[in-house]
Amino acid sequence: MENIDHGGSELTSAIISLVENVQVNLPNGKTISINKECQIIATISLDEGYDFSKIPLQLREYPYTVKMAELDEHELNAITAESMPRLNAMREKLIRMFFDVKEHIRANKTSIDRSLNAKDLFRAARRLQKMKDLQDSKLILMELLDVWAMHLTNQELNRRIGTIIAETLSLADGELNYLMNVRQPEITSTDNKINIGRSELSRKMKGPKFIINN
Repeated sequence: MENIDHGGSELTSAIISLVENVQVNLPNGKTISINKECQIIATISLDEGYDFSKIPLQLREYPYTVKMAELDEHELNAITAESMPRLNAMREKLIRMFFDVKEHIRANKTSIDRSLNAKDLFRAARRLQKMKDLQDSKLILMELLDVWAMHLTNQELNRRIGTIIAETLSLADGELNYLMNVRQPEITSTDNKINIGRSELSRKMKGPKFIINN
């Protein structure tokens, strides 16, 4: 379970009761039971500056906790090499970019923006591994921006992250500006589907017709 501390005290109490008593009574009168050998693994937020007083008291007092350090560059290299060998030619560059972007976001993000973690690297790597042409720097930029920057509320920070990635990929500032601010997704349609950029929607032929303006 990810970020269990975000679920509130009622959820925390229910989970701890389930672990300690092997069952829990729900408000609707039903009872949930688990196997005595079942183990529940959960994480809490560990972003820099996180206010640990917000963690429910039950979790702070619960004795079974494990704190793990962030994966370092060597470990991320090894995991990516093993799980996504198609990216071997660009793996080290990708991981360097990830650390540069992560540190820049950590140093400049607003209070409501989140820091990047290893999952963001692996999510980006999985996207890149599906690409037909790993030499297409512009498409790589778009994929990395989607995963690493588009969630940011600070548009200036979003732009600076784009610059870090573009410079690493040897893309000019004009190309970055076009891709981030001018380019429009390609729209195509057939009898049963519509493609808008990388998104695909089913097209139902029944009911009122619609028109797509390119």
